[in-house]
Amino acid sequence: MSEKLILYYFIGSMPSRACIILAKVLNIPIELRSINLSEREQHNDWYKKINPDKKVPVLVDGDFILTESRAIMAYLVDTRHPGSSLYPKDPKKRAAIDERLHFDGSAVFPKISKAFLSKIRGKSDIECKRAVKELTFVIQILEEFLTKSEYFAGNEMTIADISILPNVASAYDIGVDLTQYPKLFSWWKKMQSIPGNDVNIAGAHVLCDLLGIKSKLKYSLRILKSLFATDKKFSNKNCSNHPTEFTLQVQYSSSNMTDKLNIYCFIGSLPSRAVIILTKLLEIPCELNNVNILKGEQNSYWYKRINPAMKVPALADGYFTLSESRAILAYLVDTKMPGGCGLYPRDPKKRAKVDERLFFDAATFFPKVSSILQAYMKNKSECERKQAIEDLMPVLKTMEDFLGESEYFAGNEMTIADVSIFPTFTTVYDIGVDLSKFPKLISWCQKMQKIPGNDINVAGGKVLLEALGMKPKL
Repeated sequence: MSEKLILYYFIGSMPSRACIILAKVLNIPIELRSINLSEREQHNDWYKKINPDKKVPVLVDGDFILTESRAIMAYLVDTRHPGSSLYPKDPKKRAAIDERLHFDGSAVFPKISKAFLSKIRGKSDIECKRAVKELTFVIQILEEFLTKSEYFAGNEMTIADISILPNVASAYDIGVDLTQYPKLFSWWKKMQSIPGNDVNIAGAHVLCDLLGIKSKLKYSLRILKSLFATDKKFSNKNCSNHPTEFTLQVQYSSSNMTDKLNIYCFIGSLPSRAVIILTKLLEIPCELNNVNILKGEQNSYWYKRINPAMKVPALADGYFTLSESRAILAYLVDTKMPGGCGLYPRDPKKRAKVDERLFFDAATFFPKVSSILQAYMKNKSECERKQAIEDLMPVLKTMEDFLGESEYFAGNEMTIADVSIFPTFTTVYDIGVDLSKFPKLISWCQKMQKIPGNDINVAGGKVLLEALGMKPKL
Protein backbone atom coordinates (compact mmCIF):
# COMPACT_ATOMS: atom_id res chain seq x y z
CA MET A 1 0.00 0.00 0.00
CA SER A 2 1.40 3.35 -1.00
CA GLU A 3 1.95 5.90 1.77
CA LYS A 4 0.93 8.72 -0.54
CA LEU A 5 -2.71 9.31 -1.27
CA ILE A 6 -3.66 11.84 -3.96
CA LEU A 7 -7.16 13.25 -4.34
CA TYR A 8 -8.13 15.15 -7.47
CA TYR A 9 -11.01 17.42 -6.52
CA PHE A 10 -12.87 20.65 -7.05
CA ILE A 11 -13.86 22.43 -3.86
CA GLY A 12 -17.21 23.47 -5.33
CA SER A 13 -18.02 19.81 -6.00
CA MET A 14 -20.19 18.25 -3.29
CA PRO A 15 -18.77 14.71 -3.73
CA SER A 16 -15.23 16.14 -3.56
CA ARG A 17 -16.03 17.87 -0.30
CA ALA A 18 -17.38 14.67 1.23
CA CYS A 19 -14.07 12.88 0.58
CA ILE A 20 -12.01 15.73 2.01
CA ILE A 21 -14.23 15.91 5.10
CA LEU A 22 -13.79 12.18 5.71
CA ALA A 23 -10.01 12.52 5.40
CA LYS A 24 -10.14 15.23 8.07
CA VAL A 25 -12.47 13.25 10.35
CA LEU A 26 -10.10 10.26 10.22
CA ASN A 27 -6.95 12.41 10.10
CA ILE A 28 -5.77 10.70 6.91
CA PRO A 29 -2.79 12.42 5.22
CA ILE A 30 -3.76 13.21 1.66
CA GLU A 31 -2.37 15.37 -1.13
CA LEU A 32 -5.01 17.56 -2.73
CA ARG A 33 -4.79 18.44 -6.41
CA SER A 34 -7.39 20.87 -7.70
CA ILE A 35 -9.26 20.27 -10.97
CA ASN A 36 -11.12 23.46 -11.85
CA LEU A 37 -14.38 22.36 -13.40
CA SER A 38 -15.33 25.95 -14.23
CA GLU A 39 -12.30 26.02 -16.56
CA ARG A 40 -13.08 22.50 -17.88
CA GLU A 41 -9.79 21.06 -16.68
CA GLN A 42 -11.51 17.69 -16.31
CA HIS A 43 -11.49 17.44 -20.13
CA ASN A 44 -7.69 17.54 -20.35
CA ASP A 45 -6.25 14.40 -21.97
CA TRP A 46 -4.07 13.56 -18.97
CA TYR A 47 -7.09 13.68 -16.65
CA LYS A 48 -9.27 11.59 -18.97
CA LYS A 49 -6.62 8.85 -18.66
CA ILE A 50 -7.18 8.91 -14.89
CA ASN A 51 -10.96 9.08 -15.12
CA PRO A 52 -12.65 8.46 -18.50
CA ASP A 53 -15.89 9.74 -16.95
CA LYS A 54 -14.23 13.18 -16.59
CA LYS A 55 -15.61 13.86 -13.13
CA VAL A 56 -14.28 14.59 -9.67
CA PRO A 57 -13.22 13.35 -7.23
CA VAL A 58 -10.63 10.72 -8.11
CA LEU A 59 -8.39 8.95 -5.60
CA VAL A 60 -4.96 7.65 -6.52
CA ASP A 61 -3.34 5.20 -4.11
CA GLY A 62 -0.08 4.17 -5.73
CA ASP A 63 -1.04 2.45 -8.96
CA PHE A 64 -4.67 2.00 -7.84
CA ILE A 65 -7.17 4.55 -9.19
CA LEU A 66 -10.69 4.92 -7.86
CA THR A 67 -13.51 7.22 -8.95
CA GLU A 68 -16.99 7.76 -7.47
CA SER A 69 -16.87 9.57 -4.13
CA ARG A 70 -18.90 7.02 -2.16
CA ALA A 71 -16.66 4.16 -3.27
CA ILE A 72 -13.64 6.30 -2.30
CA MET A 73 -15.07 6.90 1.18
CA ALA A 74 -15.70 3.20 1.77
CA TYR A 75 -12.18 2.41 0.53
CA LEU A 76 -10.55 4.99 2.80
CA VAL A 77 -12.20 3.47 5.87
CA ASP A 78 -11.53 -0.13 4.83
CA THR A 79 -7.83 0.49 4.14
CA ARG A 80 -6.89 3.26 6.61
CA HIS A 81 -9.27 2.65 9.53
CA PRO A 82 -10.74 -0.87 9.11
CA GLY A 83 -13.54 -1.60 11.56
CA SER A 84 -14.35 2.07 12.15
CA SER A 85 -17.92 2.80 13.19
CA LEU A 86 -18.05 5.11 10.19
CA TYR A 87 -18.29 1.97 8.02
CA PRO A 88 -18.44 -1.10 10.28
CA LYS A 89 -17.77 -4.67 9.20
CA ASP A 90 -21.14 -5.99 10.48
CA PRO A 91 -23.10 -6.91 7.31
CA LYS A 92 -26.43 -5.42 8.40
CA LYS A 93 -24.90 -2.17 9.61
CA ARG A 94 -22.81 -1.88 6.46
CA ALA A 95 -25.81 -2.67 4.24
CA ALA A 96 -27.84 0.08 5.93
CA ILE A 97 -25.02 2.53 5.16
CA ASP A 98 -24.76 1.32 1.56
CA GLU A 99 -28.52 1.81 1.21
CA ARG A 100 -28.24 5.47 2.19
CA LEU A 101 -25.12 6.00 0.06
CA HIS A 102 -26.95 4.73 -3.01
CA PHE A 103 -29.99 6.86 -2.22
CA ASP A 104 -27.70 9.86 -1.93
CA GLY A 105 -25.97 9.07 -5.23
CA SER A 106 -29.08 8.22 -7.22
CA ALA A 107 -31.68 10.58 -5.73
CA VAL A 108 -30.37 13.38 -3.50
CA PHE A 109 -27.29 14.45 -5.45
CA PRO A 110 -29.00 14.35 -8.91
CA LYS A 111 -31.91 16.50 -7.71
CA ILE A 112 -29.59 19.08 -6.16
CA SER A 113 -27.42 19.07 -9.28
CA LYS A 114 -30.51 19.65 -11.41
CA ALA A 115 -31.51 22.61 -9.25
CA PHE A 116 -28.05 24.20 -9.58
CA LEU A 117 -27.72 23.44 -13.29
CA SER A 118 -31.09 25.09 -13.91
CA LYS A 119 -29.58 28.31 -12.60
CA ILE A 120 -26.18 27.87 -14.26
CA ARG A 121 -27.82 27.29 -17.67
CA GLY A 122 -30.12 30.28 -17.29
CA LYS A 123 -33.36 28.34 -17.22
CA SER A 124 -36.61 30.24 -16.65
CA ASP A 125 -37.79 31.03 -13.14
CA ILE A 126 -40.58 28.46 -13.58
CA GLU A 127 -38.08 25.72 -14.47
CA CYS A 128 -35.78 26.68 -11.59
CA LYS A 129 -38.66 26.62 -9.12
CA ARG A 130 -39.80 23.26 -10.48
CA ALA A 131 -36.32 21.84 -9.91
CA VAL A 132 -36.30 23.07 -6.31
CA LYS A 133 -39.77 21.58 -5.79
CA GLU A 134 -38.51 18.19 -7.04
CA LEU A 135 -35.63 18.53 -4.61
CA THR A 136 -37.94 19.14 -1.65
CA PHE A 137 -39.62 15.77 -2.30
CA VAL A 138 -36.25 14.06 -1.79
CA ILE A 139 -35.55 16.21 1.27
CA GLN A 140 -38.86 14.99 2.75
CA ILE A 141 -37.68 11.39 2.33
CA LEU A 142 -34.46 12.28 4.16
CA GLU A 143 -36.64 13.62 6.98
CA GLU A 144 -38.50 10.30 7.11
CA PHE A 145 -35.24 8.36 7.21
CA LEU A 146 -34.37 10.19 10.46
CA THR A 147 -37.61 9.29 12.27
CA LYS A 148 -36.04 6.18 13.84
CA SER A 149 -32.43 7.24 14.40
CA GLU A 150 -30.25 10.29 15.00
CA TYR A 151 -28.17 9.70 11.89
CA PHE A 152 -29.01 8.29 8.49
CA ALA A 153 -27.87 4.72 9.14
CA GLY A 154 -28.26 4.43 12.90
CA ASN A 155 -27.45 6.36 16.05
CA GLU A 156 -23.82 6.99 15.14
CA MET A 157 -22.41 9.08 12.34
CA THR A 158 -21.28 7.09 9.31
CA ILE A 159 -19.89 7.82 5.86
CA ALA A 160 -23.51 8.06 4.68
CA ASP A 161 -23.94 11.21 6.79
CA ILE A 162 -20.67 12.66 5.52
CA SER A 163 -21.71 11.98 1.93
CA ILE A 164 -25.10 13.62 2.39
CA LEU A 165 -23.82 16.66 4.35
CA PRO A 166 -22.49 18.74 1.40
CA ASN A 167 -25.70 18.06 -0.53
CA VAL A 168 -27.88 19.33 2.31
CA ALA A 169 -25.67 22.42 2.60
CA SER A 170 -26.21 23.13 -1.09
CA ALA A 171 -29.95 22.47 -0.78
CA TYR A 172 -30.02 25.14 1.91
CA ASP A 173 -28.16 27.57 -0.34
CA ILE A 174 -30.47 26.90 -3.30
CA GLY A 175 -33.54 27.83 -1.28
CA VAL A 176 -34.72 24.82 0.74
CA ASP A 177 -35.95 25.91 4.19
CA LEU A 178 -34.41 23.27 6.46
CA THR A 179 -36.38 24.50 9.47
CA GLN A 180 -39.45 22.93 7.82
CA TYR A 181 -37.81 19.54 8.38
CA PRO A 182 -37.15 19.38 12.15
CA LYS A 183 -35.31 16.04 12.24
CA LEU A 184 -33.13 16.92 9.29
CA PHE A 185 -32.46 20.36 10.76
CA SER A 186 -31.43 18.77 14.09
CA TRP A 187 -29.10 16.40 12.23
CA TRP A 188 -27.73 19.33 10.25
CA LYS A 189 -26.87 21.24 13.44
CA LYS A 190 -25.01 18.21 14.86
CA MET A 191 -23.00 17.81 11.67
CA GLN A 192 -21.82 21.43 11.84
CA SER A 193 -19.39 20.49 14.61
CA ILE A 194 -17.50 17.68 12.83
CA PRO A 195 -13.91 18.17 11.61
CA GLY A 196 -13.93 19.38 8.03
CA ASN A 197 -17.26 21.19 8.07
CA ASP A 198 -15.30 24.36 7.33
CA VAL A 199 -14.30 22.69 4.05
CA ASN A 200 -17.97 22.16 3.31
CA ILE A 201 -18.80 25.80 3.97
CA ALA A 202 -15.91 27.05 1.85
CA GLY A 203 -16.93 24.81 -1.04
CA ALA A 204 -20.52 25.97 -0.81
CA HIS A 205 -19.31 29.55 -1.25
CA VAL A 206 -17.27 28.63 -4.34
CA LEU A 207 -20.29 26.91 -5.87
CA CYS A 208 -22.58 29.87 -5.12
CA ASP A 209 -20.03 32.25 -6.62
CA LEU A 210 -20.28 30.33 -9.89
CA LEU A 211 -24.04 30.83 -9.81
CA GLY A 212 -23.83 34.48 -8.96
CA ILE A 213 -25.76 33.99 -5.72
CA LYS A 214 -24.75 34.60 -2.14
CA SER A 215 -24.22 31.60 0.12
CA LYS A 216 -26.12 31.63 3.40
CA LEU A 217 -23.22 29.88 5.16
CA LYS A 218 -20.49 31.85 6.90
CA TYR A 219 -16.78 31.21 6.52
CA SER A 220 -13.41 32.92 6.78
CA LEU A 221 -11.14 33.32 3.74
CA ARG A 222 -8.17 32.91 6.07
CA ILE A 223 -9.49 29.51 7.17
CA LEU A 224 -10.19 28.54 3.59
CA LYS A 225 -6.63 29.32 2.50
CA SER A 226 -5.13 27.39 5.43
CA LEU A 227 -7.20 24.31 4.62
CA PHE A 228 -5.53 23.94 1.26
CA ALA A 229 -1.98 24.97 2.11
CA THR A 230 -0.73 21.75 0.48
CA ASP A 231 -2.57 22.45 -2.76
CA LYS A 232 -0.25 24.49 -5.00
CA LYS A 233 -3.10 25.26 -7.40
CA PHE A 234 -5.32 26.82 -4.75
CA SER A 235 -5.33 30.62 -4.56
CA ASN A 236 -7.60 33.58 -3.94
CA LYS A 237 -8.48 33.41 -7.64
CA ASN A 238 -9.65 29.81 -7.25
CA CYS A 239 -11.87 30.88 -4.39
CA SER A 240 -13.53 33.81 -6.09
CA ASN A 241 -14.25 32.18 -9.50
CA HIS A 242 -15.26 29.33 -8.53
CA PRO A 243 -49.14 -10.52 -18.69
CA THR A 244 -46.07 -12.49 -19.04
CA GLU A 245 -44.00 -15.64 -19.04
CA PHE A 246 -42.86 -14.86 -15.52
CA THR A 247 -45.24 -13.76 -12.78
CA LEU A 248 -44.87 -13.07 -9.08
CA GLN A 249 -47.94 -14.26 -7.22
CA VAL A 250 -47.30 -13.49 -3.56
CA GLN A 251 -48.83 -10.30 -2.10
CA TYR A 252 -47.86 -8.64 1.17
CA SER A 253 -49.44 -9.47 4.50
CA SER A 254 -48.21 -8.95 8.04
CA SER A 255 -47.25 -12.62 8.20
CA ASN A 256 -44.60 -12.02 5.53
CA MET A 257 -42.44 -10.19 8.07
CA THR A 258 -40.74 -13.32 9.43
CA ASP A 259 -37.21 -14.70 9.40
CA LYS A 260 -37.80 -15.75 5.80
CA LEU A 261 -35.99 -13.67 3.22
CA ASN A 262 -38.58 -11.56 1.41
CA ILE A 263 -37.96 -9.48 -1.69
CA TYR A 264 -40.54 -6.90 -2.74
CA CYS A 265 -40.20 -6.33 -6.44
CA PHE A 266 -41.76 -5.71 -9.82
CA ILE A 267 -40.50 -7.82 -12.70
CA GLY A 268 -40.59 -4.87 -15.08
CA SER A 269 -38.23 -2.92 -12.79
CA LEU A 270 -34.59 -3.07 -13.84
CA PRO A 271 -33.18 -2.95 -10.28
CA SER A 272 -35.68 -5.60 -9.15
CA ARG A 273 -34.49 -7.93 -11.89
CA ALA A 274 -30.86 -7.52 -10.84
CA VAL A 275 -31.69 -8.66 -7.31
CA ILE A 276 -33.74 -11.65 -8.50
CA ILE A 277 -30.96 -12.68 -10.90
CA LEU A 278 -28.43 -12.66 -8.05
CA THR A 279 -30.64 -14.92 -5.92
CA LYS A 280 -30.71 -17.33 -8.87
CA LEU A 281 -26.94 -17.15 -9.33
CA LEU A 282 -26.28 -17.87 -5.66
CA GLU A 283 -29.27 -20.22 -5.24
CA ILE A 284 -30.59 -18.15 -2.33
CA PRO A 285 -34.06 -19.22 -1.15
CA CYS A 286 -36.38 -16.23 -0.97
CA GLU A 287 -40.01 -15.27 -1.29
CA LEU A 288 -40.85 -12.85 -4.07
CA ASN A 289 -43.60 -10.34 -3.27
CA ASN A 290 -45.09 -8.53 -6.23
CA VAL A 291 -45.44 -4.75 -5.92
CA ASN A 292 -47.06 -3.61 -9.15
CA ILE A 293 -45.75 -0.12 -9.68
CA LEU A 294 -47.92 0.28 -12.80
CA LYS A 295 -50.90 0.17 -10.44
CA GLY A 296 -49.27 2.42 -7.86
CA GLU A 297 -48.92 -0.29 -5.19
CA GLN A 298 -45.60 1.19 -4.09
CA ASN A 299 -47.54 4.19 -2.73
CA SER A 300 -49.67 2.07 -0.38
CA TYR A 301 -49.36 2.61 3.35
CA TRP A 302 -47.99 -0.86 4.10
CA TYR A 303 -45.22 -0.53 1.54
CA LYS A 304 -44.19 2.95 2.66
CA ARG A 305 -43.47 1.38 6.07
CA ILE A 306 -40.95 -0.89 4.35
CA ASN A 307 -39.48 1.73 2.03
CA PRO A 308 -40.27 5.44 2.58
CA ALA A 309 -38.81 6.18 -0.85
CA MET A 310 -41.68 4.13 -2.35
CA LYS A 311 -39.49 2.34 -4.88
CA VAL A 312 -38.67 -1.27 -5.68
CA PRO A 313 -36.96 -3.47 -4.84
CA ALA A 314 -36.88 -3.77 -1.07
CA LEU A 315 -35.62 -6.65 1.06
CA ALA A 316 -36.86 -7.89 4.43
CA ASP A 317 -34.60 -10.32 6.27
CA GLY A 318 -36.57 -10.97 9.43
CA TYR A 319 -37.15 -7.51 10.84
CA PHE A 320 -34.21 -6.00 9.00
CA THR A 321 -35.35 -4.06 5.93
CA LEU A 322 -33.24 -2.72 3.13
CA SER A 323 -33.98 -0.76 -0.02
CA GLU A 324 -31.75 0.27 -2.94
CA SER A 325 -30.95 -2.68 -5.18
CA ARG A 326 -27.18 -2.30 -5.15
CA ALA A 327 -27.06 -2.32 -1.35
CA ILE A 328 -29.25 -5.42 -1.44
CA LEU A 329 -26.87 -7.14 -3.86
CA ALA A 330 -23.90 -6.48 -1.58
CA TYR A 331 -25.85 -7.57 1.52
CA LEU A 332 -26.93 -10.85 -0.07
CA VAL A 333 -23.34 -11.79 -0.89
CA ASP A 334 -22.00 -10.71 2.50
CA THR A 335 -24.66 -12.58 4.51
CA LYS A 336 -25.57 -15.59 2.37
CA MET A 337 -22.04 -16.36 1.16
CA PRO A 338 -20.10 -15.72 4.41
CA GLY A 339 -17.04 -17.60 3.18
CA GLY A 340 -16.52 -14.99 0.50
CA CYS A 341 -17.54 -14.81 -3.13
CA GLY A 342 -15.89 -13.54 -6.29
CA LEU A 343 -19.06 -11.62 -7.07
CA TYR A 344 -18.16 -9.18 -4.28
CA PRO A 345 -14.58 -9.84 -3.14
CA ARG A 346 -13.37 -9.06 0.37
CA ASP A 347 -10.07 -7.63 -0.84
CA PRO A 348 -10.39 -3.84 -0.26
CA LYS A 349 -9.13 -2.76 -3.68
CA LYS A 350 -11.19 -5.31 -5.60
CA ARG A 351 -14.28 -4.47 -3.56
CA ALA A 352 -13.72 -0.75 -4.03
CA LYS A 353 -13.59 -1.20 -7.80
CA VAL A 354 -16.92 -3.08 -7.69
CA ASP A 355 -18.38 -0.28 -5.54
CA GLU A 356 -17.10 2.30 -8.01
CA ARG A 357 -19.01 0.64 -10.85
CA LEU A 358 -22.14 0.19 -8.71
CA PHE A 359 -22.22 3.90 -7.91
CA PHE A 360 -21.62 4.76 -11.57
CA ASP A 361 -24.57 2.56 -12.47
CA ALA A 362 -26.81 4.12 -9.82
CA ALA A 363 -25.90 7.76 -10.38
CA THR A 364 -25.13 7.87 -14.10
CA PHE A 365 -26.16 4.93 -16.28
CA PHE A 366 -29.51 3.99 -14.73
CA PRO A 367 -30.78 7.62 -14.56
CA LYS A 368 -29.97 8.21 -18.25
CA VAL A 369 -31.86 5.07 -19.28
CA SER A 370 -34.72 6.01 -16.96
CA SER A 371 -34.96 9.38 -18.72
CA ILE A 372 -35.47 7.59 -22.03
CA LEU A 373 -38.15 5.34 -20.54
CA GLN A 374 -39.89 8.35 -19.00
CA ALA A 375 -39.86 10.10 -22.38
CA TYR A 376 -41.86 7.18 -23.79
CA MET A 377 -44.14 6.70 -20.77
CA LYS A 378 -45.07 10.39 -20.71
CA ASN A 379 -45.62 10.49 -24.49
CA LYS A 380 -43.01 13.16 -25.04
CA SER A 381 -42.24 14.38 -28.54
CA GLU A 382 -40.03 12.41 -30.91
CA CYS A 383 -37.45 15.18 -30.62
CA GLU A 384 -37.34 14.84 -26.82
CA ARG A 385 -37.02 11.06 -27.09
CA LYS A 386 -34.13 11.36 -29.51
CA GLN A 387 -32.43 13.88 -27.21
CA ALA A 388 -32.73 11.50 -24.25
CA ILE A 389 -31.06 8.77 -26.32
CA GLU A 390 -28.38 11.20 -27.48
CA ASP A 391 -27.66 12.08 -23.84
CA LEU A 392 -27.03 8.38 -23.17
CA MET A 393 -24.34 7.96 -25.83
CA PRO A 394 -21.42 9.55 -23.90
CA VAL A 395 -22.27 7.28 -20.95
CA LEU A 396 -22.14 4.22 -23.19
CA LYS A 397 -18.77 5.42 -24.50
CA THR A 398 -17.48 5.63 -20.93
CA MET A 399 -18.74 2.11 -20.25
CA GLU A 400 -17.03 0.88 -23.42
CA ASP A 401 -13.82 2.42 -22.06
CA PHE A 402 -14.36 0.63 -18.74
CA LEU A 403 -14.23 -2.66 -20.64
CA GLY A 404 -11.05 -1.68 -22.47
CA GLU A 405 -8.76 -3.76 -20.27
CA SER A 406 -11.06 -6.35 -18.71
CA GLU A 407 -13.85 -8.73 -19.66
CA TYR A 408 -16.24 -7.46 -16.99
CA PHE A 409 -16.85 -4.08 -15.41
CA ALA A 410 -14.67 -4.56 -12.34
CA GLY A 411 -12.10 -7.04 -13.60
CA ASN A 412 -11.90 -10.33 -15.46
CA GLU A 413 -14.55 -12.05 -13.38
CA MET A 414 -18.23 -11.25 -13.16
CA THR A 415 -19.27 -9.28 -10.07
CA ILE A 416 -22.45 -7.79 -8.68
CA ALA A 417 -21.60 -4.65 -10.69
CA ASP A 418 -22.21 -6.64 -13.88
CA VAL A 419 -25.41 -8.14 -12.45
CA SER A 420 -26.64 -4.64 -11.58
CA ILE A 421 -25.84 -3.13 -14.99
CA PHE A 422 -27.12 -6.08 -17.05
CA PRO A 423 -30.93 -5.47 -16.96
CA THR A 424 -30.47 -1.79 -17.73
CA PHE A 425 -28.19 -2.46 -20.66
CA THR A 426 -30.54 -5.04 -22.21
CA THR A 427 -33.29 -2.42 -21.95
CA VAL A 428 -31.12 -0.06 -23.99
CA TYR A 429 -30.95 -2.74 -26.66
CA ASP A 430 -34.70 -3.42 -26.46
CA ILE A 431 -35.70 0.19 -27.05
CA GLY A 432 -33.64 0.31 -30.23
CA VAL A 433 -30.49 2.26 -29.33
CA ASP A 434 -27.79 1.76 -31.96
CA LEU A 435 -24.99 -0.14 -30.18
CA SER A 436 -22.82 -0.82 -33.23
CA LYS A 437 -20.13 1.57 -31.95
CA PHE A 438 -19.75 -0.37 -28.71
CA PRO A 439 -18.39 -3.84 -29.57
CA LYS A 440 -17.00 -4.53 -26.11
CA LEU A 441 -20.37 -3.80 -24.52
CA ILE A 442 -22.06 -6.15 -26.98
CA SER A 443 -19.52 -8.91 -26.26
CA TRP A 444 -20.00 -8.43 -22.50
CA CYS A 445 -23.79 -8.60 -22.87
CA GLN A 446 -23.57 -11.83 -24.86
CA LYS A 447 -21.62 -13.43 -22.01
CA MET A 448 -24.11 -12.17 -19.45
CA GLN A 449 -27.04 -13.63 -21.38
CA LYS A 450 -25.74 -17.12 -20.50
CA ILE A 451 -25.99 -16.67 -16.71
CA PRO A 452 -28.73 -18.21 -14.53
CA GLY A 453 -31.65 -15.82 -14.27
CA ASN A 454 -31.42 -14.39 -17.77
CA ASP A 455 -34.90 -15.84 -18.43
CA ILE A 456 -36.16 -13.49 -15.70
CA ASN A 457 -34.45 -10.57 -17.36
CA VAL A 458 -36.06 -11.42 -20.72
CA ALA A 459 -39.51 -11.83 -19.13
CA GLY A 460 -39.12 -8.54 -17.25
CA GLY A 461 -38.10 -6.81 -20.45
CA LYS A 462 -41.34 -7.91 -22.05
CA VAL A 463 -43.37 -6.48 -19.16
CA LEU A 464 -41.59 -3.15 -19.38
CA LEU A 465 -41.73 -2.87 -23.15
CA GLU A 466 -45.45 -3.78 -23.21
CA ALA A 467 -46.06 -0.95 -20.75
CA LEU A 468 -44.27 1.36 -23.21
CA GLY A 469 -46.27 0.02 -26.15
CA MET A 470 -43.10 -1.41 -27.70
CA LYS A 471 -42.03 -4.88 -28.82
CA PRO A 472 -38.91 -6.30 -27.16
CA LYS A 473 -36.05 -7.58 -29.31
CA LEU A 474 -34.82 -10.18 -26.81
